[in-house]
Amino acid sequence: MFWPKPHSMLTKLAFSWQKSTRKDKLYLLAIVLVTVVAFFFRSYNLKNSQQFLGDQGRDALIVARIFKDHNLVFIGPVTSVGNMYLGPLYYYWMLPWLMLTYPSPMGPIYAMVVLGILTVSLTYFLGQELIGRRGALIASAILALMPVAINLSRFSWNPNPAPLISLLMIWATWRAYHQAKKYWLLVALSFAILIQLHYVTLLTLPAAGLIWLVQLVKIWRLPPSAKREKDLKQLIKYTLFSCLLILFSFLPLFLFDLKHHWLNSRAFIRILTQKGFTTKNTSGLARLVRAAKETQGRSLQILFEITLGKTRWLNQFLLASTGLYLIYLIKFKRLLKKYPAFSIILIYLLVGIAGLSFYTSTVFDHYIAYLYPVTALTIGLVLSELMAWKKMLGWLLTLFFLVGESLFLSRHLPYRSAGLTLDEIAQTAKLIQANVPKNEKYNLVLLDEAKDLYGMKYRYYLDAFNQPVLPPGKADEAQRLVIVDERLKRRIKPFALHIYELEIFPNKTGGKHLIGPDGQDIWVLKR
Repeated sequence: MFWPKPHSMLTKLAFSWQKSTRKDKLYLLAIVLVTVVAFFFRSYNLKNSQQFLGDQGRDALIVARIFKDHNLVFIGPVTSVGNMYLGPLYYYWMLPWLMLTYPSPMGPIYAMVVLGILTVSLTYFLGQELIGRRGALIASAILALMPVAINLSRFSWNPNPAPLISLLMIWATWRAYHQAKKYWLLVALSFAILIQLHYVTLLTLPAAGLIWLVQLVKIWRLPPSAKREKDLKQLIKYTLFSCLLILFSFLPLFLFDLKHHWLNSRAFIRILTQKGFTTKNTSGLARLVRAAKETQGRSLQILFEITLGKTRWLNQFLLASTGLYLIYLIKFKRLLKKYPAFSIILIYLLVGIAGLSFYTSTVFDHYIAYLYPVTALTIGLVLSELMAWKKMLGWLLTLFFLVGESLFLSRHLPYRSAGLTLDEIAQTAKLIQANVPKNEKYNLVLLDEAKDLYGMKYRYYLDAFNQPVLPPGKADEAQRLVIVDERLKRRIKPFALHIYELEIFPNKTGGKHLIGPDGQDIWVLKR
């Protein structure tokens, strides 16, 4: 295979730079600066500010056992609501990165930083095609400073790659509608990945489906011709391939459900009918009225709460102003003719708002991670059009927005650990290892504010040190019991707590009392 020599590539880049206009150079320098800003906020003091809690410990432990014990998995992380399992894709994504840094869990975290920076850059390079160069640059700057996007880029968790994948899905949807039907395959692939990251991303399916339906009707209404027949055949062909791709992505979960009496399917139905989308004693009409009222709250959250914070009056004013200005641009300034791809973005945004309005439980910020690029692109276009209309006003409002976002970010900088650092967790695991004989079976219970009873962060490191803890289902086989007490208001001895693992252990007197590196109380009891 021929690889270009480095000096020839540099020569081409230098020649391309010389040929570029002054405006092109300014935009290129601007996106380089935005990318550097994104890199700084996503990578500064990364290791010492890690959020390595129960979910992260569990995921790292499962992935480590894939390459250590060749223990393949067919389901992914369990959801926090509904006890449903996602697909296993995220675990296999983590696999090569964890192998590179094992036993340190930093590999997938470094990879997540790269994905976050790539999302910012691609918002500009793909966004140019969707909303123009100026709007895309503003959008990438908004995403670079977005506190929730920065936070998700700084640790390993299954929802965190969603912004990048949804950005690709939106761009591919536009390409499939406007350019070539084969891009529906990329739309399908993006959707298949998103639903293995978080089930709220199912809302991308009706958005893409609506655009597909518009395309079908548009082709169908063409007068009979060879082009019409060709377009129709291509659309059907790539739609069938796309459906097969999505069905194939469900295969591991289908096999799991088949073996476990449709556990996941029944949990999903309960979410739709009992927990997530219904309230007691409400009719269908009442639910519609409630959802209609909720659209404002969801709009505020998606567009402004994740960028500027929860200043209600300001966000309501910005939402009303943005909505009215967009209506004005679409009706009187032919915005959708100038930027037809914005209609795709708008459909994803409106379907997301409408779908989440029916959800009756709390919508956490990571639920809407797939909409972060939509938020940035929408606001980026609005500010760009303001610049085109009144240059000084547009610049001032853009500066106001970015400064406001920076002030919100300054109050939520994730540069200090909310708990123990990775080194302190590892030190605690080594302390436990030193006080438990290697040939004895032992169990571990963690008492902390996060309610990670099984102490998965410690189990990960103890497994890495070749002294694994008994699985939760085998607590009665333990010859020793380790209790790590990290509660802020802790008792001297936590043995009286009504916890199954404590109640079944026969001896709760004596034992070793150790102090961990962060002042944790550690009890090692012997049967």
